[in-house]
Amino acid sequence: MNYRHRLRSTATLMLVAAFGFILAACETGSSMMQDDTLNRAEQLERSGQHAGAARAYEELLADADGARADHYRLLAARSWIKAGQPTRARLRVEEVSGPLQAGDLFLWGLVSASLALDEGDPQKALRLLDEAPGSGPSALMPDYYLVRADASFRTGNSVAAVNALVERETWLNSPQQIADNHRRIWTGLEKFGTAAAAADDPITNGWLDLAQRTNRAASSSFLIIAQLREWQSEFPNHPANAEIVPGLLAQHRSSGVFPPRVALLVPTSGRQAALGQAVRDGFLAAFYEHKGRGPSPSLRVYDIAATGATPGFESAIREGAEVVVGPLLKNNVQEVASASDGSVTVLTLNRLGSETTPPAGFFQFALSPEDEAEAAADRVLADGYYRGVALVPANSWGDRLLAAFANRLRGQGGQLLEYRRYDDKAQDHGATITALLHLDSSEARRQRLTRAFGSQLEFEPRRRKDAQFIFVAARPQQGRILRPELKFHFAADLPIYATSDIFEPGARDNGDLDGVMFPDMPWVIAPDPSSVELQSQLEAIWPQRSPLQSRLFALGLDAYALVAALYGGSPAEGGIAGRTGMLSVDAYGVVRRRLAWAIMTGGEPELLPDAEILALPPLAADSL
Repeated sequence: MNYRHRLRSTATLMLVAAFGFILAACETGSSMMQDDTLNRAEQLERSGQHAGAARAYEELLADADGARADHYRLLAARSWIKAGQPTRARLRVEEVSGPLQAGDLFLWGLVSASLALDEGDPQKALRLLDEAPGSGPSALMPDYYLVRADASFRTGNSVAAVNALVERETWLNSPQQIADNHRRIWTGLEKFGTAAAAADDPITNGWLDLAQRTNRAASSSFLIIAQLREWQSEFPNHPANAEIVPGLLAQHRSSGVFPPRVALLVPTSGRQAALGQAVRDGFLAAFYEHKGRGPSPSLRVYDIAATGATPGFESAIREGAEVVVGPLLKNNVQEVASASDGSVTVLTLNRLGSETTPPAGFFQFALSPEDEAEAAADRVLADGYYRGVALVPANSWGDRLLAAFANRLRGQGGQLLEYRRYDDKAQDHGATITALLHLDSSEARRQRLTRAFGSQLEFEPRRRKDAQFIFVAARPQQGRILRPELKFHFAADLPIYATSDIFEPGARDNGDLDGVMFPDMPWVIAPDPSSVELQSQLEAIWPQRSPLQSRLFALGLDAYALVAALYGGSPAEGGIAGRTGMLSVDAYGVVRRRLAWAIMTGGEPELLPDAEILALPPLAADSL
């Protein structure tokens, strides 16, 4: 018995030992699998595959609990944020149970601050970062300063934002990371701007000074190049000299060479004298603005109202002009195109008809209302609307704007449900608006119900519900009539898009346009400091100028800048920041303007964020 008892006891011990060995082996295997998963997550993170890294961290949750599980949840949340999926990140943060160790408290603050930024609350993001305990792990510090910089930019504190990114650079390892950090600083300053601020740190101060200089000179490539050279002499060892400043110089250098002789063909006498003189004065203002900053051309103005377009053009060529600017009027542009043999560069200030093929070296720059109608269609789609209606005047101008808007909208998948033409000399457009909004159908239903029930019913007309927006083509006076009428006819909630023709700066009744969105040149709705100064001088010497004359003055300013760009080859990639818009030249030699957008608020234009799509195909311009 004792022998058998001892045998059973030995067998039991051996079984327990074997089981323990198996458990230990399983635990070792599980630990190895966790290490492999963790290594995989970190590798995915380093390679920029953040969604994959987040899923790998989430796999680790299956065999973790307590503080370790919270650690993996926060790592997964951080990766989801970098993958652009903040909703998933929030779910992981909400699962954190705590208490957290110091390192994870820092990580929790960083993740929560990132989510606050996603929610549009940069003040909360900064508060969460300030509450984070001390300095975090070195691996988290680049992200920490990046979030702090983003939040500071969004609160308007460019000094703190640049300080944070300058400090971030001390935590970066590779030259590529450092170069990317410089681009982040510059992109932030370009996007959010900087007031007349200064900083104690010389590196931060150099970044701020560079942004302020380029902002002041934004309307002129000449001025930007001069400011950049001056900045380089003051900050010769600044890190922006590695890539940012050389890139800016290359961007604007192609716009910095003028031909020896330039001719300007505009009417300075006769019926169109006021228009031609406005362009001439803008052109001359730009000429004197740039004089002394480099070689200036010899400039001659030809009054083609007196000489005729073709004789004036031929005289300019005989007298040695390398670049001819003008004519301004549409019929004169056609004449010059017929006379041009491509031996000189021509920059017209209106457009040829779409049926005419331009000769070589022939560029066309115009304030085209059709372009603005197409920009309105682009904006509608960028704002997320696809179906709408239009209200245009019953004339050729209205027909051209309607065609441009409708073709652009339909070409990109939108739908113009219906349009109506209104009498632009009338003071009441109720019948036209009622038909457009199908209020007449609503009234017809009321009459049928009244007849059916034999008594009057309480009734409020209802407009059509399929329309998401209204496009309105109107001059200022008609626009100030139409907007209140649309409100009265139950369309107060429909977004209204128009062209710049609807806006007259300084008009007494501009409050009637509140809610109307339209594109316009920066000169009118977003002037830079140099434009504001120039407008003040104009106000003193030319107080009675009309809105059209003011816009043509800006056309003259930009035409002068384009002379150097076209003579030097072509405008730099990305375009030229002009007074009439961001300027670029397409494959057909047509100068395209990307305009600023505004919404009327309290009788004044309030800038809107940029839209994504504003490329414009060739179209005939309106005749002046």
